[in-house]
Amino acid sequence: MNLLLLTEDDNKHYVLIKDFNKFMYNNTQHQHRKHFCMYCLQCFTSEEVLNNHKTNCIAINGDQATKIPDKDNNILKYNNFHKQQKVSFVIYADFETIAERVHSCKPNNDKSYNESYQKHTDCGYGYKVVCCYDDQ
Repeated sequence: MNLLLLTEDDNKHYVLIKDFNKFMYNNTQHQHRKHFCMYCLQCFTSEEVLNNHKTNCIAINGDQATKIPDKDNNILKYNNFHKQQKVSFVIYADFETIAERVHSCKPNNDKSYNESYQKHTDCGYGYKVVCCYDDQ
């Protein structure tokens, strides 16, 4: 049973959600029947794809999914290079500082402390924006 809690000021009211897929329908632009995962709210185009997703999603929900490679096959490879997309712009940035030595007093062993030994004074920065479409 799926319930939606509506609140307004101090008033609270539960509403029964009969069809969760219809409730979530307007959250995507897909115009045909939609199937939503109750754990992660991701939308799928068919019930079969949703069921395949659920086995992984339920295992992942709340915990990090880890798949340890077999002893014989311990190399991970990325093979879906056709799915990569170029980045339109890249920004390379650099920030320069002058590190000045700091003379501090003797630390107190009875309390937790940080001992500063350098003071960084900013003196310059630089950046370059690179476009993948042209050299400008």
